[in-house]
Amino acid sequence: MSPFQCFFFSLFILILPVLVFGAAAPVRVRIGTASFSSSTLSLWIAQEQGIFTKHGIEAQTILIRGGPTLVASLMAGDIDGAFTSGVSVLGAAAQSIDVKMLTSISSRVSWKLMASPQIRKAPDLRGKRFGVQSIVGSTWMYSILALEQLGLEPKRDNITFSQLATPSLWLMHWRRVGSTR
Repeated sequence: MSPFQCFFFSLFILILPVLVFGAAAPVRVRIGTASFSSSTLSLWIAQEQGIFTKHGIEAQTILIRGGPTLVASLMAGDIDGAFTSGVSVLGAAAQSIDVKMLTSISSRVSWKLMASPQIRKAPDLRGKRFGVQSIVGSTWMYSILALEQLGLEPKRDNITFSQLATPSLWLMHWRRVGSTR
C-alpha cells in the first residue's frame, strides 16, 4: 500500500461514523504535525487540494514544533490527531502515557543527513556538532541511527548535538554546526 493510500485509509477509518450516520455540517478536525517535510507531504497536499472538504471534513493543519510537544498537545486535547513519527509515540508510551499509533506512511526511515561541504566522508564527522530540532526527538533519533549506519558512535567519536529551535537557526549556526538532520 502506498503512503497516500495508507494516509487516506486511516482518514477514512476516522470519518467512517460520519459517512454511516450522515452529517449536516462538516466534521471539524485539528491535525497537528511536527514539521514541514517530505514525510508530511500527503497531509499538506490533501489540505491544499480540498480532499478533506470533499469528504465532509473541515481540517485545520497546525504546525507544532517537536514530536514530544505534539504528543503533549494531543494528550491535552488541543488537537484531535497527530501526524508524527513513531519516535514521539514510543517516547510517550515509555512514560506510561496511553497513546496509540494508528498507521505509518512508510516502512523505513527516509531522512537525509546534510553536512557542510567540507565533510566529504563519514570519518569527517568525528568531533563535529549535529543540529537537531530536539534532543530525544525524531531528528535526534534518526541522527543516532545514521551515525550507527556510518560506523560512528557519538561518545567514542566526540560527536555532540545542539538543539536548534527552528530551521532558520540551523542556517544561522551552520558554521558552528557540522551537520543537521
